[in-house]
Parts: sequence; structure tokens; C-alpha cells
Amino acid sequence: FFVWLNFFPVLYIYNKNDECKAINVET
Repeated sequence: FFVWLNFFPVLYIYNKNDECKAINVET
């Protein structure tokens, strides 16, 4: 959970410039 919380913002910012695809999959 702790690692996920730290990884979530990274994925969000990383994919925000792409398509936010991973965010939809992770959610």
C-alpha cells in the first residue's frame, strides 16, 4: 500500500503526458 501510494503519483504524471492509460488500468 505504501509503495503503491508512492507509485501512483509517478504513474499519473508519467502517463498524463501520454494518455493516462495506466491510471485507468490501475484503478
